[in-house]
Amino acid sequence: MVHRNVRRPAWVPLAIHLALTVLVIVLGLVLLPLWHVRVNIDKLTSVSLEERERALNFVVRRAGRDQRVLDGAVGQLLEVKDNANFLQIVNALDRARQWRRPPIPNAAWLRWLGVLVSEADAPSRVSAAYLAGQLNDLADGPAVHGLLKALLADTDPQVRSEALTAAALLAGAARDTAPYLAVIANSTTAGDSDTAAQTWIMRGLLGDRSGTAEHVDWLAGQPEVVAARLWAMVYANPDRPQPAIDALQNPEAPDSVRAMAAYCLHMSTSSSAQQALSAWVARGFDAASEADTLIAWRAVLGAAGAAQPTYTQQQIIQGLEHPRSQPIALAALYRGLAPPQPFLDSLGRGGFSQSPLSPVPLLALLEGLPVGRFDVPIPPDTPDLARIAAFTVTKTPDPQDLYDALASDEPTLRDLACVAAMDRLTRPQLDNLAASLLNDFSDNAKRSGGILAGLTGLRTELLEKKARYEDIWPVRQVLRLGLWMQGRLPDMDTAVEAMLTRDDLPTTTVLLAMLHRGRADAWDYLFSSTGQLHLDLIELLDQHRWWLVLKRYLPEGAPPLWVWADAELEAFQLDVLRSWYLLNRRKLLNGATVTVGE
Repeated sequence: MVHRNVRRPAWVPLAIHLALTVLVIVLGLVLLPLWHVRVNIDKLTSVSLEERERALNFVVRRAGRDQRVLDGAVGQLLEVKDNANFLQIVNALDRARQWRRPPIPNAAWLRWLGVLVSEADAPSRVSAAYLAGQLNDLADGPAVHGLLKALLADTDPQVRSEALTAAALLAGAARDTAPYLAVIANSTTAGDSDTAAQTWIMRGLLGDRSGTAEHVDWLAGQPEVVAARLWAMVYANPDRPQPAIDALQNPEAPDSVRAMAAYCLHMSTSSSAQQALSAWVARGFDAASEADTLIAWRAVLGAAGAAQPTYTQQQIIQGLEHPRSQPIALAALYRGLAPPQPFLDSLGRGGFSQSPLSPVPLLALLEGLPVGRFDVPIPPDTPDLARIAAFTVTKTPDPQDLYDALASDEPTLRDLACVAAMDRLTRPQLDNLAASLLNDFSDNAKRSGGILAGLTGLRTELLEKKARYEDIWPVRQVLRLGLWMQGRLPDMDTAVEAMLTRDDLPTTTVLLAMLHRGRADAWDYLFSSTGQLHLDLIELLDQHRWWLVLKRYLPEGAPPLWVWADAELEAFQLDVLRSWYLLNRRKLLNGATVTVGE
C-alpha cells in the first residue's frame, strides 16, 4: 500500500489553537464564577472567622444582584446549626437588602423570629412580636402559635402588649380562631393590669363563653381587670346577664366594677337586665354618692328605647343646675327620657338665646331625637354642632341651614356637614348645593363642595374644571380628592396616604375620603400606634363629634362609642374598638359590609 503525505493547510493548527483558547475562556467565564460563588458560600460557615467574614462581605456585595449568591446564602441559612452563625448570615442578607419574605423562605424566617424571642434585650422581643403579627399567610400554622405563646408569657409588659396585638391580627386572618383564643386565654393572668384587661376584651370579642366557669370568686383581682372580665362575660353571653346583676347589687364590689356592670346590662335583652337598669333610672337624680351617680348615668344611657319619658322638663332643668346630677340630665335628654317638645317650642319662639338649654344640653337633646319625626327650628344663633344635629333630625332640612358649617374654618365641622347633607338632602338639592359650594369665593366652601361631590358622585364636570384651574395648592388637592372619591384620578391611589402627613391639608377630610374609598390604611392611621401619635381619638370622636362620620363606615356589629358617657367608659369603649379593629383588620381590608352604627 502506498502512503501519501497529506499536507494540512497552514491555518488548521491555528484554528485548533484558537478553538481551544476560546473553549478555555468560555469555560473560565462560566465555571470560574460558579466555583468562586461556591467557595464563598461554603465559607459562610467556616470555623475560620477570617474566612467567614470575607464570605459574609461577599454576600453583602453580591446577593442583591446575583441570584446564585442569594440562593446559596439562603441554603446555608437552612443548614447552619449555630445560631450566632445563622444571625451573621441574616445580617449579611439584610445589609444586601434581601432580608424579606420572599425571597427568604418561611422556615428561615420563623427560625429568625424564634431566635429574637429568646434574646435577652426586650426591644428584640418586641420586634419579634411585631413581625409575628405580619405573618397572615402562616396564621394557621402551629409554629406561629408557639411563637405567640412564648411572647405572651414574657416578663416584659411591652412585649406582652405587642404580642397581644399580633395575636389579634393573626386571629383575624386565620381560618380557625380557636388556637388564638386558647393562646390569649392563657395570658389572662399577665402581671400588668393593662395587658390582662385587654386580654379579657379580646376574649369577649372572640366569643369566649367560658369566662363564668373559670373561678368561683371571679370578683377577686385588680378592679380594671375584673371590670374587663365582667364585660367579656356579658358580651359573649348576652343571654346570661346575672354576673353583671350580681356585681351591680353587691355593695362590696369596687365602684368601678359596679359601674361597669351598669354599662354591661345594656348588652342584654333579658327582662332581668332591663329591670335592673330601670331601677337605677328610677333612682336617677336621687343618687346618694358620686359612685351611685356614675351608675345611674350609665344606666340612663343604657336604657334606650324606653316606652315613655321618665323625667319631666322641670326635673331635667333642675338636674342641669347641679354638677352631680348634670350628667344624668344630659344622658336623659340624649336617650329621650324627657319630653322634647317643650324644649323645641321654646327654641322656636325665642331662638337659642331664649332657650332654657345651654349649648351642651341642647346638643344632647337634638342628637337624641329620632330622624324626621319633629319640626326642629334652627334659629340663626344656633351653635354649630347643634345646628348640624338639628339639620340631621328635622322633618324638612333646608340646605341653607348647613351652609355656614360647610364654609367653616374647622375641617371636622365641614366633614360633619358634608355627611349630614348627604344623609338628608335629595339628589337635586345635593346637586345644587355642590354647585353653589364649588362656585363660592370661599376656599373652605370650595373644599366642602369637592368632598360633597366626591361623596355623592355629582357635579363631576364642574369639579374637574375647578380642580384644573384652582391656583391655591391645598384647595386644589382637596378638589382632586373629591374626584378620587368618585373613582377618578387613579394616580392618587398611591399619593393619598402621604396627604395625611401634610400640615396644610385637613387630616380628617383625607381620612373621610379614604374611608369612602374603602382604604384599610385609614383604619390603620386611626387605630394603630402610628396614628395615635397624631390624633387624640377621644377629642376627635367625642368633642369634635367625628364619631358621626366614622360610624357610617363601621361594619355591622362594630362596638359603639357613647359620646355622652363618662371619660372612663369612653376610654374603655375605645380600647374595645381598637381590639375589634385588630381582630377585623383583614375584613376591613377586603371590604366589609358598611352600615350606620349604633
